[in-house]
Amino acid sequence: MESRIDGYQQRVNLFFLLIQHQLKTGDRDTLVNLMADFFDALTGGNFGAEAREIDLLRAKLVYANGTNLVAHLRGTRPRLTWSSIALGVIVLLGFLFLVVHPFVKVMPRDWVTI
Repeated sequence: MESRIDGYQQRVNLFFLLIQHQLKTGDRDTLVNLMADFFDALTGGNFGAEAREIDLLRAKLVYANGTNLVAHLRGTRPRLTWSSIALGVIVLLGFLFLVVHPFVKVMPRDWVTI
C-alpha cells in the first residue's frame, strides 16, 4: 500500500511540474506550500514502518490538507500569455473574414456553402 501511495504522490508532483509554468507566482508559491503540507500529512509520521497503529488524527489531517489543495487548484486559473491572446484574435479575425468576405455575397444562389 505504501508503494501505491508513494506512486500517486509522484504522479501529483509530475502534474504540478507540468502546469507550474502556467501559474502566477503567488498561486505557484501557495500551491507548493499546500502540496508540501499534503505530502507531509500523507507520508509523514511513521509511514512505511513495519508495525504501526491506526492514526485517525493523521487521516483527518490528510483529508483536510487534500481538500485545501483541491480547492486551491480549482480556484487557480492558468495565466493568459500574449501568444494565446494573439492566437485567439487571429482565429476571431479569420472567422469574421470568412463570414463577411465579399466573395460570399456574389456567389450564385444555387451554390451550396459550407
